[in-house]
Amino acid sequence: MQQVLIEVNVAGEASKHGAALSEAGELVCLANGEKSLEVIGLMTVAPFFEELEKVRPFSGLCASCVMRFKRRAG
Repeated sequence: MQQVLIEVNVAGEASKHGAALSEAGELVCLANGEKSLEVIGLMTVAPFFEELEKVRPFSGLCASCVMRFKRRAG
């Protein structure tokens, strides 16, 4: 079984790849439905800001997405 990460484009930046935040759940479900795949987490690249405080909300979006998936999975 291949372990994979799902990339989530939390900021919706055209210059970055990954599933939109609104589509990440469906992608995780599809991937988990494949016998050869095991989703072990999400990954994201936050937009660049000089001030670290501006980056933190984007990390929080990805973290809250992970928590929703865990609650659904039971």
